[in-house]
Amino acid sequence: MLSIYRPPSGNMHVFLEKMERILLKIRDDSAKIFIAGDFNIQIFLRKV
Repeated sequence: MLSIYRPPSGNMHVFLEKMERILLKIRDDSAKIFIAGDFNIQIFLRKV
C-alpha cells in the first residue's frame, strides 16, 4: 500500500518523475500495489 500527497503548488513534472522512480523500485510482477492519496491533479476544467 502506498499513500501519496502532492501539494497543489508542487511541480507536476517533478512529481511524475519521482512517482515513476518509486513505482519502478517497488514493481514486482507477482505483487499487487494499492496507491491512494491526493495528487492534486485537476482532471475536469470548468469553463466559466
